[in-house]
Amino acid sequence: MANQVTTVSAPLVPANAVSSAGLMAAVDGDPRQILARAQAPAADQAGFLARLFSLPDITVEAVVDNGLTPLAAEIVDLTDQGVTFAATTKRQIKWRHWIQTDNDRFYVEYEQWVLGGSTPALLGTRRVLHAHGVIAGANVAYGVCHAVANYDSSDTAILTAVAGSIADGSTAGSSIGDVSTNTATLTHPVARDAGKRILGVNASADVATASEALHASVFPVNTTTMSIFTADLATPSADGFDDDGRLEVSFFILPPGDCNLVINSTHVELQITGIASDETRHRVEVLLGRAVQVAFQGS
Repeated sequence: MANQVTTVSAPLVPANAVSSAGLMAAVDGDPRQILARAQAPAADQAGFLARLFSLPDITVEAVVDNGLTPLAAEIVDLTDQGVTFAATTKRQIKWRHWIQTDNDRFYVEYEQWVLGGSTPALLGTRRVLHAHGVIAGANVAYGVCHAVANYDSSDTAILTAVAGSIADGSTAGSSIGDVSTNTATLTHPVARDAGKRILGVNASADVATASEALHASVFPVNTTTMSIFTADLATPSADGFDDDGRLEVSFFILPPGDCNLVINSTHVELQITGIASDETRHRVEVLLGRAVQVAFQGS
């Protein structure tokens, strides 16, 4: 198959029953008016009431087919839904993205600010607030993750608790194996290549017996593993632990598939990307922040 095709399967309307024409009244309106509208027996009462309880402003679902080439495609155009981005203001957008395949579930929550104007602009880089997954029934963690292993003098990884527990120190679904030929494999939940990065690595030796000082470096190999290379700085040479030791790696990963905030001409929209050769169902909930005035000051 060629590029993936996205089919929106839910109405592109605010989920809380506020019409697109009245959406900004619920988002940016005077709190007294929002409260009054929430108590009024009108068709959009539920929408203003939902705003008081911080429920999503827009909800949309879609299915992406199992094409071989993942293709980012619009799931909702915020501008078309009545969301305004006035000049000299900026607005925070939060969105929650659920994605399911035949046996896996993933969730990521993002946020980013948008600067208003005739052509809005994205500010900074989108931030991940929370991410997790369930892969074939197993709980896994995404976002900022950590993997830890203790070693005996034969470079065998010693786990003192179930991976993902506080005692072990590894986040759910991640682990580090034995050191063999100065290389250990870090295994993590299946992740997209884009955005995968190493935040830090440490090789610690037993202070009671060790005289070595190991250096460790990490290289991402594929969607589920990274290679940790160890070397003795004193010699220097490729080496493992001569005595008891410990490897720790902090890293950042995101689940496969994506949902990204983009500027398309003068419109602000959310685009989703499926997973190669997998049919995926997506649900996106959008929470809109109130417009904040950021006009220039002085000369």
